[in-house]
Amino acid sequence: MALSTEDHSPVSVHDKWTGEIFAELERASESQIENALATAITALREPWNPRDRAAALRGAVALLEQRRDETTGVMRRETGFTSSDVRDEFDRALVTLQLCAEACGLLG
Repeated sequence: MALSTEDHSPVSVHDKWTGEIFAELERASESQIENALATAITALREPWNPRDRAAALRGAVALLEQRRDETTGVMRRETGFTSSDVRDEFDRALVTLQLCAEACGLLG
């Protein structure tokens, strides 16, 4: 997959309601995109065993819990959701990840 040009400009993240730029993200390079695709293809050919997958999902839940305030703050600004709606969405994501980890545990 070849890209025609390299765009090195950052990606601006705007507050949904004020329009203020509150973050600048580095744009992925062509080689980073190629590497991500190659890694995804390898993962399809060599899937994780269920125990490792469950452990990774539990780790993701733990990391999200540690960064709850930061993550929900960004979600609120980026989506324009109310604080209550963001908390509900965040909690729903955690439950989904936990359920997926449990399902993996049943397989392994």
